[in-house]
Amino acid sequence: MADRLFPEISHPKKRAFLAALAQSGDSMAAARAARIDRRSVYNWRHGEDTEFREAYKIAKELGADALESTAIQLATKGSKRPMSIGGKRELVTERFPTLLIFLLKGAMPEKYRERWEGQLTGKDGAPLMSEEQSRRALEATAPPPPTD
Repeated sequence: MADRLFPEISHPKKRAFLAALAQSGDSMAAARAARIDRRSVYNWRHGEDTEFREAYKIAKELGADALESTAIQLATKGSKRPMSIGGKRELVTERFPTLLIFLLKGAMPEKYRERWEGQLTGKDGAPLMSEEQSRRALEATAPPPPTD
């Protein structure tokens, strides 16, 4: 698969890392899968290999897509996990509603963004303070002028 995804990368460890990153979206896991130290990845990214830098960007995007796909599956279908119920081990479906909230906010921010619209006023819609009161309050909290 690595050869198909990144044929322009001749170094086998770099190709293995990029393929694993594209599948998982996890740089640490990709480095482990390619059996390299993460510092090597840092050096490759900041070195002179422009082909690797470009391939890294593509792998990160593909990895982000994979993470998003996993998040959607977990948020909508859940995940089966063993649990003891009444002394018996059973598989239960664990759902992730908070994950679903984040996915909706990302997909449709205009609809699901955090918002608050309001106005702070005094009694019967009057201002909380008059302009004169505001001026005096600011003057009272202002630091004293410097003395020479």
